[in-house]
Amino acid sequence: MYASLNFVKLIYPPISNQFAEWLSEVPEVREYVKKSKLYMLAQRHEVLFENYGINTSDRIFYFDLVCGSVEARNLAIQTDELIGDFEGEVEIELGERHIRIWDAVEKNSEPIYWATTDKLIYDCWRKRISIQNLTNIQEFTTFDLYYVGISKENDSFSRLFDSGHKNRLKILTNETQYTPTARLTDEIYIFLFDIEDLGVKQLSVDDLDIPDPLDKKKLVADAEKAFINILDCKYNEVKYENYPAGADGLSDAGLTRYGYFIDEDITFIAPKGKIRGVHDIFQQNNRQPDLIFIEGDSVEVVTSETFEAAANNHA
Repeated sequence: MYASLNFVKLIYPPISNQFAEWLSEVPEVREYVKKSKLYMLAQRHEVLFENYGINTSDRIFYFDLVCGSVEARNLAIQTDELIGDFEGEVEIELGERHIRIWDAVEKNSEPIYWATTDKLIYDCWRKRISIQNLTNIQEFTTFDLYYVGISKENDSFSRLFDSGHKNRLKILTNETQYTPTARLTDEIYIFLFDIEDLGVKQLSVDDLDIPDPLDKKKLVADAEKAFINILDCKYNEVKYENYPAGADGLSDAGLTRYGYFIDEDITFIAPKGKIRGVHDIFQQNNRQPDLIFIEGDSVEVVTSETFEAAANNHA
């Protein structure tokens, strides 16, 4: 018996299509995101700062977050938490979509810290910073999922921006912005994922050899099919109705059972259901992610509610 659990992890914060267009011209970013072979395209209202400013005496960045009808008021971050060990004078640039902190002396240098609203939330759920009074990140991180794709030959960014990605352009042509005054390119979000084989293998007494790590190309190809099959994404024309069978997936990897979950505090909603992710599950006592679970020919979503019900029954 051979079982495997696989983490689907972001290698870069969620980025709008517009921001990704700009970043596609930055060599350092392109190099950084090369590990991503799996990507997803989704839509959500923009998250914007409102009522923002800096309390210089207390060194606090204060702001509200607004995302459509979702609001979080009276939020704050200690600016010292953002600049880390830097001890010099800083200049802070604020806008409704970003914060940048610069060295006040070396003004031509790279920012000491920068974040879009989405990166700020990402840094918070990754426990890199803390946002005072923000009690429910998930209200700001739920997206309507349109497309799941892979780049077999290159990386996700190259697939999306170097060759006229057909479905990205279809989404931008066919969908309508959620906020009438917004641009659609600011509401379409790109998620650049990597997959990490957790390395937890369940072996029986009859198993004599420790299995090798899963082949990464097959793992990515299988994950793409699993998400498309279970969610029926709108712009994926091929639905992989015979999954988990397939020539380039894990059907011949000798697995008794295996699964995927999103190791991020984001939720995707699609025609056939939703997938809720949770970051760092080993540190979470009361939150569990949804798991795409494959055993034999069976594919199902084991929801976080199922986990919680089972825990309560055994409490």
